[in-house]
Amino acid sequence: MSGKEPEEVERSPEAIAVSERLAARRHQWGWFAQDWRTSSLRMHSIMTGEPDLRTVYFEALNALQEMEFLPTDTEALVAILGCPQDMIEKHLPTILKFGKKKNSRGGLMIVNGGLVNRRIQEDRALYKEFIEKARENGRRGGKAKHKRDEDMGDLDRASRRSR
Repeated sequence: MSGKEPEEVERSPEAIAVSERLAARRHQWGWFAQDWRTSSLRMHSIMTGEPDLRTVYFEALNALQEMEFLPTDTEALVAILGCPQDMIEKHLPTILKFGKKKNSRGGLMIVNGGLVNRRIQEDRALYKEFIEKARENGRRGGKAKHKRDEDMGDLDRASRRSR
């Protein structure tokens, strides 16, 4: 090692834009592999030799990670899922049938005019609850610190940090 500081590399605006886009991306799926592997709809598609059923369902699950719900219109689903319309029209009834089953692991259902997945909805609700609790705890923590600061009287921040 020469002991020299590494030179600062100047990045182009294009390189900066690309790195910002990549930083904004999720690098993980929002759903669990086990849910996919044990899905009754996935097993049905394997047992019936219908890989396109799996494809449509898989794309729908991925899209639901970015959207609250999917449209029921198959033409709109073509653009969102990237699957041919005839494939979606063929397999959507089966996907909806599995979504109606109470104990089924898999499928979609129609809620308020949109397609949703029960598990993703439940996970999303739990996450929102977690965020709200964290927000409330943060507010309480800030208020407690403010109250503590008032009680400390005229001591400046530096002297409080050194104690």
